[in-house]
This record gives sequence, C-alpha cells and structure tokens, in this order.
Amino acid sequence: MTASSADLCAKIAPACDAGMASRRQLARQFHVSVAFIQKRLRRRRRTGRLAAATPSGGRRGVLDAAALALVASRLRAQNDLPLAELGARVAAARGVHVSVPTMSRAVRRLRLPEKQSCSRPLRVTPGAGRPNARAPAP
Repeated sequence: MTASSADLCAKIAPACDAGMASRRQLARQFHVSVAFIQKRLRRRRRTGRLAAATPSGGRRGVLDAAALALVASRLRAQNDLPLAELGARVAAARGVHVSVPTMSRAVRRLRLPEKQSCSRPLRVTPGAGRPNARAPAP
C-alpha cells in the first residue's frame, strides 16, 4: 500500500464535487480505486480535511524513569532473577502490573547483561570438532 499525495486528493475532490464523472470513471482516470475516493470523501465530511492525520507518536510506556531505575538496581543486586519475578517485584514496589515481555524490553533498553544459566549441561554433538566426520565410502 502506497501513500497518496496531497495533490492527487486535491484533484479528485473537486472533480467529484463538480459531478464531472462517476466515481468509478474518476477512479479509472486517476488510477485509484473507488474505495480510495470514497474514503477520502468520507474523511473530508468527518474532519473537513482530505489529508491524513499526522502520526500521534504512540502510547506511553508503563515503566517511567524511576521504575527503570528500580529494575536496574534489582538486577544489579541479583542478576539471575526471572523476568516474571522481577515484574512482580516492580509491581509490588510501584503498584503497576508489568508483563514478562515488557520486563524483557526494559532489561534490553537498560543494556544490562542477560543472566547466564549454568543449570543446563553443554550440548555435545557426536562428531563435533572433527573434520570429515563422515564414514568412508565403501
């Protein structure tokens, strides 16, 4: 989907208002779909403008600077905390429910080292480290 230029919208609207042709004919003439014309006219009726609204910037994060500082201090004190437990501690201290993915993004944003788990043994692959580990051809 490509963005439409403002001058194209400015040409289509007066052509529709003047009744020069049907919407289908105008769509063919300007190489757009009929739905494109209908959506632009609907936007003009509702907002008074043909142009799209500017992006709003998105939603604010749940964790503010004080909460991020709390996460950093908890991780520095005990760096092997699971994200769920870290989220529970932040919720208890700040009164804000924080999901595991949000905690993961917060730790990544703080650029703190990830915990190293030594509970799993190293995976040993048969034949690893040997060149030409195949059996000889008969």
